[in-house]
Amino acid sequence: MERVVLEHLSEPQFRVTATFEEEKGWTKVVFRQTFKKEKQFEQIKQMCINGNEENFDRFGQLLEEMKSGTAG
Repeated sequence: MERVVLEHLSEPQFRVTATFEEEKGWTKVVFRQTFKKEKQFEQIKQMCINGNEENFDRFGQLLEEMKSGTAG
């Protein structure tokens, strides 16, 4: 299993942990975003959900480009 951990140190403070592991010939990705202050998360929850969906779309596109050899 491989793991990437990112710390967002300015407000709002949070930690993103992504783990990658092989499962039945596929790569399973588990993404967790943990906020230091629950109240801050509640205030920006929808923005985080939308932003993370956009990030996953870009990540998927990059993986496709890497697979086809067109990634820059």
